[in-house]
Amino acid sequence: IAYHLSTQFPEDLIPDAQHFTAEWNRAFSETVSSLREQECLTDGGDAAACGELRSDDLSVFVLCHNPVTEEDHEACGAPGTSAQIGDLRHSLIGWVNDPHVSSPLGYGPSAADPETGEIIMANAFVYGAAMETLTTFARDIIALLNGALDENAVINGENVEDWVKHMKAPGASSTGKAGDDHHIHLDGSDVERINRAMNFDWARGRGLGARGQITPPQNLGDLVSLVKQSRTALFEGGAFGNGTGSGFAQMQNLRGTDIEDMLVGPEMLLRGGVDPRTAILDEEVLDRASPLRGLDAGALDATRRMRDRIQEQACMVFADFADDGLIGLARAIQDAVANGTGSMTWYGKEYTLVDKNGVVDYEAVRTMLRHPIFDAVTAHEVGHTLGLRHNFSGSYDAWNYLPQYWELRDDGNMGPRYVDATTPEERDGRIREFQYSTVMDYGNNFVVTDAEGIGHYDVAAIKMGYGDLVEVFTEVPPANVTAIGAAGFLQRAGWPVVLKPESLTGGTLAAFRYTDYPSLAGNLEARRDVAYTDLVALDSLSQIGISEPSGTPQGEPAVPYMFCSDERADLSPECFRYDAGADAYESLQSIMDSYYNYYIFNAFGRGRLGFDVNSYAGRVSGRYFAKLQKANQIYTLYRGVFEDIFGDGVDAFVTAEEGMGAWTTGVGASYQLLTQVILTPEPGAYAPRTRPDGTSALVKANQNFGAQAFVDSFVGRPLDTSWDQDLGYFWFDQVKRAGYFFDKVAAIQMLVDPRTNFLGRDTSADVRRYAISFYSSFPDSLTGLLRGVQAEDWKTIGPRTKANTTSDLVYPDPLSFIEQDMVGTPIDPGTSFSIQLYSAVYAMAWIPETFDRSFFQRSRIWVRGGADEVTPDGALTTVEFTDERTGLTYVAISYPEGGEERGPAAQMLLHAQALSDNGALGELDAFIDNLDVMRRLGWSYDLGR
Repeated sequence: IAYHLSTQFPEDLIPDAQHFTAEWNRAFSETVSSLREQECLTDGGDAAACGELRSDDLSVFVLCHNPVTEEDHEACGAPGTSAQIGDLRHSLIGWVNDPHVSSPLGYGPSAADPETGEIIMANAFVYGAAMETLTTFARDIIALLNGALDENAVINGENVEDWVKHMKAPGASSTGKAGDDHHIHLDGSDVERINRAMNFDWARGRGLGARGQITPPQNLGDLVSLVKQSRTALFEGGAFGNGTGSGFAQMQNLRGTDIEDMLVGPEMLLRGGVDPRTAILDEEVLDRASPLRGLDAGALDATRRMRDRIQEQACMVFADFADDGLIGLARAIQDAVANGTGSMTWYGKEYTLVDKNGVVDYEAVRTMLRHPIFDAVTAHEVGHTLGLRHNFSGSYDAWNYLPQYWELRDDGNMGPRYVDATTPEERDGRIREFQYSTVMDYGNNFVVTDAEGIGHYDVAAIKMGYGDLVEVFTEVPPANVTAIGAAGFLQRAGWPVVLKPESLTGGTLAAFRYTDYPSLAGNLEARRDVAYTDLVALDSLSQIGISEPSGTPQGEPAVPYMFCSDERADLSPECFRYDAGADAYESLQSIMDSYYNYYIFNAFGRGRLGFDVNSYAGRVSGRYFAKLQKANQIYTLYRGVFEDIFGDGVDAFVTAEEGMGAWTTGVGASYQLLTQVILTPEPGAYAPRTRPDGTSALVKANQNFGAQAFVDSFVGRPLDTSWDQDLGYFWFDQVKRAGYFFDKVAAIQMLVDPRTNFLGRDTSADVRRYAISFYSSFPDSLTGLLRGVQAEDWKTIGPRTKANTTSDLVYPDPLSFIEQDMVGTPIDPGTSFSIQLYSAVYAMAWIPETFDRSFFQRSRIWVRGGADEVTPDGALTTVEFTDERTGLTYVAISYPEGGEERGPAAQMLLHAQALSDNGALGELDAFIDNLDVMRRLGWSYDLGR
């Protein structure tokens, strides 16, 4: 298989092309050697003689110069042969040198026989201008971290200075807390508190357990069947909604009303491409900018799916593919210069990164970065040309990480990262570079994590695709064969945890940790190839209900490989794009860290052509927040099933390290990130003040007078978009900074939007109609958050300054919204009328789609004597507020608990009364608008008017 370099291919990248060629040749050489060995054994040869037929010196996949030279392999053709783009006789590694207005990093089309599917010719193109832009960008990040680049040349200098400060903050190696390596500091020490903030009582009252139809499973086969039955029973019992998807329909009742007009503020006009200075809210403008029309969640999801299909079907890598990996690489280079030899090694070549004075040479850094970026992108594209699809499980498949990962990781007492933080030795050893199984993933740290060439999966895929060969472990202790077979079975079934088979036969419910894999396998690198047709059903697995071929007659289990491609991308952590980590906690933390750390690069234009608020909002929602939502839905689905099947037996399991502890912690951290986004204050100085309702808080200080807290420009996020309004007709091409309004609205949506997509996990129609949101897992906590937002109860929702500081903030954790246990004076959380409006519109429509309507009733306000008046059950008490100017009496049901009001609507009326009692008539007048919105939403959503 010969691939020609394109004409004018850069000379300095030829060694890198030779490197990935050698890598793919290794995969094909192993395949050919194993086929020769298998053929010999089939013909009756003895094992020793057949083993001698293997060779490490085969040339199956070769690289050719253009034009072909005398030194090239004979498969390249006669010397002087020049391969051209489009010539079906020659496959090509193409360097596209010309810059474009917009181009991908890589593109890997191929030409196949329409009848047999055989690939006749393939091209792997790398776009040089896009790659040069990325290398320059990465260089600038490193320069920023070292204080060697003019900050104002990138964005506002103050923002960059604050970003650098936070990038250099001490992590777990200094504090001893695993969560301190991340923006959201939750880890295993917080799992019990997170679980207390959850409430899954609904699962125990609506499924098989409530019907008395549970027969305890005796093996995995029984359990798989019982899980399906439980899921169906829970859906029929209303645990996952009624399948009507009524929320969207109810929101459509708001079209053409003044509530829709209020939703279309300046930020939404910008997102719709409409000048907010001159806009008139006519039908055309509303069609473009209303969240009930052109910018509704369904339309935006469709746009995102279209982009994903382009990547899937065209084998295309967009330029943002590598963005999230550059900070990690930048920090590795910075560390090499500050604490190492001043050099880094890629593919056996050492690159000196300092000048003769020991100062970082940033041009040398940029030159070095060309090599790993080119190697990784091209290896991925060549994989496509060989028939390999995307495999987004590559970052999650710990069975098949590179051996160097386990050499660094296994200290004899290793655990998952949520309880076992990265050590300085692991960081110095650049452990992240070995944490992958395939180059066909879209890695969180793409440049670094694919640095060592193709992975175990890539080699195994070539063996299977071209030789019908599979790998088996050869040094597994006999007692572990069943466990490995069961693990592979459950992983292929898409289960979030790998249960221990013995826990179903009288033992405590438990699951394997990924750090158990080396001991289970005996030696993860001890493998051999066998014909797929030689696999049999292992007796030990048949005894636990698994009858599929899963090992050799000698009892060697097949190596479990994880695979998940485009049709299931981003539905669960094991199939996330742009992530890193071997369990849900690690994967979700990597996404949240990328979101937070990349704010100044995502939200600021930085002179990027085509940057606008719509692309920014779409990136925040789709690239980051939607994944947190999907993870919660998977967790809630399976936890609900486990609660139904195992009852009290699941209590310890959901917090245990050998259970769902990593999942519970990861979902809790995801929930906290989304709530923190909603409650993020704007940057600036804050001084103590008495609010109009009589409570105390820190609010924006006038010229810093009396300031006691200072929120810097990275921790704080400006709500409004800024742009240059004086650049003529194309003002919208000159957005300087996207407002954090979009992040807050997206976070609200992801917390309450119940739409699910389990397609690929299950094809039944009912599964696609499940309604699951964060309200399903955190009902009381989310109610507390929304109550605080709607009723302006900053005591419950406001962040505080960390003890003994004036700038570091502490946010409520999931349990704080219930127990209201935070101390200190709250800071204005930036939940203005627009944020309150979106939270009311979305929450009152979507939350009732889940397992109950209690939130809707808790949020309902009516006027005594009005057409919307309701008559509550006689056992319920109400809260009332009378507007003395209009004579209207607003009423809501009271939900007191522990001396505190828990009902959002009732708390709003109490807040209105406090404003009235304190004579804050201006604030009261504005807040009555909020009461009227809530009243009308209850009327519209309930009665359709």
